[in-house]
Amino acid sequence: MVATTRGTAAFVDHSVLPDDFFTIHLHQGIKIDHFPTECKLMIETEPLKKMDFDVAVNGMSWIIISKRLAETLKKVLYPNDVELLPIPLYDQKGEKVIRDDFYVINALKTFGRSIISNKSVALKSGFILNTILIEKNIPKNIHIFRIKAEQCANKLVVDNVVRKALCSQPHDGLSFIPIEAEY
Repeated sequence: MVATTRGTAAFVDHSVLPDDFFTIHLHQGIKIDHFPTECKLMIETEPLKKMDFDVAVNGMSWIIISKRLAETLKKVLYPNDVELLPIPLYDQKGEKVIRDDFYVINALKTFGRSIISNKSVALKSGFILNTILIEKNIPKNIHIFRIKAEQCANKLVVDNVVRKALCSQPHDGLSFIPIEAEY
């Protein structure tokens, strides 16, 4: 699952994060409980004045969704599989909260190379372009997880249960890219 700038997705064009906050934790399955109060994500508000949106796209590879989509996720996920971290969206100056009903998805389940088939297509550098998962190595009833192998760019993977739940809600901004699996 990736966030894209199609439709009415907002774009975080500037962020302020404290130096002691390690964003890498969001890619490693580490529970962080909450964002520091100094964290600010600023969005361009002019094009969004008359629009409602459910996704905030950003350059940090965070999946940021509205409360409505977060509530949909909660219905199909086990609480220990994901952390939904509230984060307000600010105006471009970082002075006024525009929306206070957004959440960053922190997938708490992670898997490394053990779930990646050696049939996956890789560049000479080792970076995997076309990931093929080994289905039997993924525990049953895991609906969302990250591949934290560096070669896979920390992909957030969701199964059809999550995809169908999110697609049942009208929204713009999320794209689901199929990943091949071997059994």
